[in-house]
Amino acid sequence: TGHNPVYLSDVRFDTSRIYFTSDINEACRLADTLLLAVPSPYFKNHMANITEDISQKHVVNAIKGIVPDENMLITQYMTRQFGISPDNLLVASGPCHAEEVALERLSYLTVAAQSIEKAQAFAAKLESAKMKTVLSSDIDGIEYAGVLKNVYAIGAGILHGLKNGDNFLATYVSNAIREMERFEDIACPHSQRNICNSAYLGDLLVTCYSRFSRNHNFGAMI
Repeated sequence: TGHNPVYLSDVRFDTSRIYFTSDINEACRLADTLLLAVPSPYFKNHMANITEDISQKHVVNAIKGIVPDENMLITQYMTRQFGISPDNLLVASGPCHAEEVALERLSYLTVAAQSIEKAQAFAAKLESAKMKTVLSSDIDGIEYAGVLKNVYAIGAGILHGLKNGDNFLATYVSNAIREMERFEDIACPHSQRNICNSAYLGDLLVTCYSRFSRNHNFGAMI
């Protein structure tokens, strides 16, 4: 139909430029780079359908969550389950709500990899007039930030729903980023990061404040 009737239904796609398949193994066989964008609760079940050898593929994680029942990051699971070298694993992170990308508003993605050259090569595929990229080597730290900011955003939504006001919300968010930094320094002590960069503080802010944030809205409903 050229559009998704359920999500972002106003966005039109040039279907002549997209090869569609519902066979995950066909996709794995034909692609040299796999982009994971499955909601984290369904990730493990989807991956269980893969029988192709993907150990030599480049895999980019865009999932904001951990593997259900495993207490592992997505990239850690891909290494354990499919034998993918950490050198071939990348992470793509926000702040980047799909709604604003669809509206062609200026957005920045952070692309992280052990090899900056590989991060740059993938980032170059995403660059456009309205999409800019930032490079990083902090793979685990950015994945953890993507999990934590969702939890904090639920709390921000609860505060909004309780009508506690912007003053207290600002105090809450400033405490949240300090807690995130303490967690990151313990979980990934050898990574280089500036907690004020967009993949950490920026993603936290947009998820706590944006009207497009499902986690914020869920907290407000609570």
